[in-house]
Amino acid sequence: MAQRYTIKDKDWSPKDEKDILYYRNVAARLEAIVDSQPDCVKIVTRDYKLMEMNVTGLKMIDVEHIDEIRGSSILGIVDPEYQEALRKALMMPMKVKTQMLNLRLLD
Repeated sequence: MAQRYTIKDKDWSPKDEKDILYYRNVAARLEAIVDSQPDCVKIVTRDYKLMEMNVTGLKMIDVEHIDEIRGSSILGIVDPEYQEALRKALMMPMKVKTQMLNLRLLD
């Protein structure tokens, strides 16, 4: 699955086409690694907006492509009873290596 990647570091510029291809290949390999995980892997902003999610996570919420929900609040798909636990879990980055959190999704 080919995807287009945008380099957001304004100070970085590729030396040549070989640099661009190298970084696209690295990005594709990392995406393949994340997508092969059996657990949901996601990137969420500080205000709980979903930016990226692997295939496993998308299947859990019956979404085919991240573009359908990118920028939406992750809290909007979680049962209100579990939203505070999710908020707390998301506020603890890097304090623990792994967090397990069982949530109930909205129908």
